[in-house]
Amino acid sequence: MAVVLGAVVAAVLLLASSSSASVEMSNKLDKVYEPTWESLDSRPLPAWYDEARFGIFIHWGIFSVPAWSHEAAEWYYQYLLTGDDSNATRKFHTTTYGPDFKYGDFGTMFKAELWDPDAWAQLFSDAGAKFVLFTSKHCDGWANWKSPAKWNYNSVENGPHRDLVGELTNATRAKGLRMGLYYCNIEWGNPLLPWDYMHGPEPYSGQERYVEEVFLTELKDITMKYKPSIVNGDYSVLLNSTQLKSREFLAWLYNESPVKDDVIVDDRWGTDTRCAHGGYWTCHDHFQPGQLEPHKWTDLMTMGRSWGFDRLETVQDYKTPEDLVEILVNNVAYGGNLILNVGPTADGRIVPLMSERLLQVGAWLKINGDAIYGTQPWLTAQRENTTANVTVYYTQKSPTGDTAAAGHDLYAILMSWPMSADTITLQSPPCSTSGTVPYMLTGAGQKRLHGSCTGSKGITITLPPATMALDPSLLSQYAYTIRLQGSIKF
Repeated sequence: MAVVLGAVVAAVLLLASSSSASVEMSNKLDKVYEPTWESLDSRPLPAWYDEARFGIFIHWGIFSVPAWSHEAAEWYYQYLLTGDDSNATRKFHTTTYGPDFKYGDFGTMFKAELWDPDAWAQLFSDAGAKFVLFTSKHCDGWANWKSPAKWNYNSVENGPHRDLVGELTNATRAKGLRMGLYYCNIEWGNPLLPWDYMHGPEPYSGQERYVEEVFLTELKDITMKYKPSIVNGDYSVLLNSTQLKSREFLAWLYNESPVKDDVIVDDRWGTDTRCAHGGYWTCHDHFQPGQLEPHKWTDLMTMGRSWGFDRLETVQDYKTPEDLVEILVNNVAYGGNLILNVGPTADGRIVPLMSERLLQVGAWLKINGDAIYGTQPWLTAQRENTTANVTVYYTQKSPTGDTAAAGHDLYAILMSWPMSADTITLQSPPCSTSGTVPYMLTGAGQKRLHGSCTGSKGITITLPPATMALDPSLLSQYAYTIRLQGSIKF
């Protein structure tokens, strides 16, 4: 019972936070935030992020040149720095590029010669994403813009000789998407941040110059130049938020920066912040709590095994479109967002399989997006298994205008089609013979269905013919949405 009550309390807090976010934000725009977690954590979540639900993550840099790993291709440099000569990455590197080839030499090979930022932005829009999160700098230190702290170790003065951050920002916004920037807090090979790779980083001191000349300088530079809607820090090891002066940066971001009113950040701002402080909480990669949480959370998810493009990955490493749709639906039902990663090639392509997965998710959202964008978790139930052995997730949406008096719409998202039955019984929704009207979301608009109450709770719905579920021009693939109009009243 304590667990159930705790979940309900968490849900109430989550929905109260979501529904009042815009009001609170309006009331607090003039508030001055102090560089303390108590003050910074009091800042309300900008409403746009909770409504957006789905975004695209992009890992791209000079690690995309070797594009080789048995685990994470974007960590190629770190693997070169650790272990001994039996290290698999060191062996591959020496055999392929020679013993004198330095990691930084990949900069001249990172050409992006086939890159079309407008094509990327179109793909992300077609995928149904509402925002993009792009790697401004990963932990190898390479900057995808002309960083004031990285002479000749950036994409403008080396490699592509292009401002990758700036060009993608412009293309993304031209498609109506918001632009966010990922930034790794530390750098593996920076001499201002010496690190004993063999024996670990603690206890640590001597980071002061790095923090002032690199960390704070670069973060403020990308904020002022590109005005991102998201600033996503990462790599919560080595330095805590006091050593990094993260709180001082966030206070500046919230009080003085040009994006202070609607920017959002994550929870990775030092060894002491993950799943404890910041804007949305990621806790760890692929975070899916499976329950309602009292704080906004986000699932950072790879499409395959690696974040950066990895030439060793096979089709078996990739999630299926069914997997990706269910992950998205699951996250939204429990109050989270999904940021799905792609790793482009060094020449600037998003390989066909990644593009196909994005377009498959986008095709599903084109029909079922009403059940995802701008919705909230349903406190009563987030998931149930029907008697027909169909997993169902629930979301809800607050009506506006003249429809508000009719109650909230409830969305039941079926993760499979009950091929052996022509009806399905949803056990959790309240039902009123005069007020609950079921509709199926289809490619031709909403199709009204027949429903009958099984009591004050539960509704049996007659489904369209099974042949309709097999026609992608009529119904979406992977999952199917029933809208219960005016089902919930408060």
